[in-house]
Amino acid sequence: ESRSEFVSNVSHELKTPITSIKGYVEGIQDGIADTPEKMKRYLDTIHTKAEVIDDLVNNLSVFSKLELSRLTFEFKEGDINSFMRDFVDDYRLDLEKNGIKLETDIPTDEVIVRMDYEKMSRVFSNLIDNAVKYRSEDNPALSVSTMCSDGGVYVNISDNGIGIEENELKNVFEGLGIAKQIVEKHGGKIWLKSDGLGKGTTAVVFLPKI
Repeated sequence: ESRSEFVSNVSHELKTPITSIKGYVEGIQDGIADTPEKMKRYLDTIHTKAEVIDDLVNNLSVFSKLELSRLTFEFKEGDINSFMRDFVDDYRLDLEKNGIKLETDIPTDEVIVRMDYEKMSRVFSNLIDNAVKYRSEDNPALSVSTMCSDGGVYVNISDNGIGIEENELKNVFEGLGIAKQIVEKHGGKIWLKSDGLGKGTTAVVFLPKI
């Protein structure tokens, strides 16, 4: 999509959480949140909506950098499996502290790819943050795995959360516009898979091998 379309989409997407926040704040001002439980629920919702806005603004600023200053990529060769093991370890403590079970299946084989480490860290952070946001409330779990093929490597980040209906997958994916741009600069592909509502979601990143 063009820069103007992206900005227009983000502007549109910002309106929903902002309207919601205003509504909940007015509810508090009007005294509708008249029990501690209600107040907590209202404040939790406001916090969640603020995080959505934060994500959108981050995406917008990264997109601006990519588009306007033609952000330079510093590619270097490295083992994607080793990179992913270190990356997941950085998240492990936070996830476990939040009661999220982390499962990994990352082989010890070396698979050399050419990538910009900082940009790809941003992509995987975005995908893990999304998986955490839409996790299952009852027994939250996150799975990170890599699988090698002749042409390259597939990195899968799966949650066991709310899932996505097939006809909504494209819309949700548009929110990952920045990640898509970065991955495509690496000659790779990124997509989402879900078996439907309540069935969890998997984000897949494919990077070509050298």
